[in-house]
Amino acid sequence: MAIVRSRSRHQPLRMERCHAGTTSNLCYGIAVQANRWRVCGIAVNGVLRDLKPKNFVRQSPELDRYLGCQPNMKNFGAAAHVCGPDTATHTICIHELFCTMRDRSTGADSKLSTIIHEATHFTDTFSSGDHKYTITPFLPRWGQQNPDLAIDNADSIAGYVVYEN
Repeated sequence: MAIVRSRSRHQPLRMERCHAGTTSNLCYGIAVQANRWRVCGIAVNGVLRDLKPKNFVRQSPELDRYLGCQPNMKNFGAAAHVCGPDTATHTICIHELFCTMRDRSTGADSKLSTIIHEATHFTDTFSSGDHKYTITPFLPRWGQQNPDLAIDNADSIAGYVVYEN
């Protein structure tokens, strides 16, 4: 089952559906908290719809400093990263790995899931964390075992959005 995506910029991604085999309200490892998801879903939807080529730049430590973040080695091996407080420009810093990724996949990392993942980090969207990296078939099980972390995990949110049955 796919997520129902609204065509209007002013309507949120509707996040009411769960994929087959889930129990209770756990969807792709996320215990859905309706009000938070509704507000944050609208915000991330707006950010994603407003992205233009100017929002994507090549990663550099100087750019991180300019955007208000400290460069760090945590981003080593990453496909992309953002400076969460950068809500004025929503700049997504692209790493070389991003260019080698598949465009779209429902069961693994892709360019699409990476962009969604990064957009959820902005403080005006989900302000998500990176508690567990990589979209794999094991991510829903991890989410069910760690619901307090999954609700705030960027890859859990991205996996939930791109998942199709």
